[in-house]
Amino acid sequence: KANESMDDKLSRRFVLANALYAENADASAAAHELYQANEANPEALDASVRYLVLKNEVKNYGSKELLEKLIKAYQTTSNSSYKTDLRVAVTSTKDPELVKLVISKFEDADTVKPQDLRGWYAGVLGNDAGEQAAWDWLRNDWSWLEKTVGGDMEFTTFITVTANVFKTANRLAEFKEFFEPKLNVPGFEREIKMDTNVIASRVALI
Repeated sequence: KANESMDDKLSRRFVLANALYAENADASAAAHELYQANEANPEALDASVRYLVLKNEVKNYGSKELLEKLIKAYQTTSNSSYKTDLRVAVTSTKDPELVKLVISKFEDADTVKPQDLRGWYAGVLGNDAGEQAAWDWLRNDWSWLEKTVGGDMEFTTFITVTANVFKTANRLAEFKEFFEPKLNVPGFEREIKMDTNVIASRVALI
């Protein structure tokens, strides 16, 4: 709005984020209208709320066509901020079939560069509708992941990303079952032990 206060500008994304998280129908409908008004060029949305508008569209008005359109935009844009917004939106889908579609892109380097994979994995894992599928992918395709990004200094952060999401006793048991046999892998011991404690502490708190 013209002549709005700096407080309004700075607080808008936080208010909208919380309203959408609370599944406020008015906020969701308003975000949907914003998307429709900018459907031909979503990148033109105000950067402060763009990821929220795109995420709301995928979660509440999503379709395979929309997801494929946003993935295509992710592949072609050179705007790193928009790229991040698209990744956040795409990984938030609640449709199990579309979750599978997103995960199928993890090993497609033409879509997801190896150095960006952690962000995609974290997005799907942090999505209640995608947590199981992302965790299954990590365990089933660990050898591929190790071969592809194993030489990266930040490879162990896949462990940390996983620990940051898990919060149940069952997930703690699965985490230990999968990662404890890897304690002898160079660089893994400290990360695995610390992250096991992180999950255990969260489970105890809950």
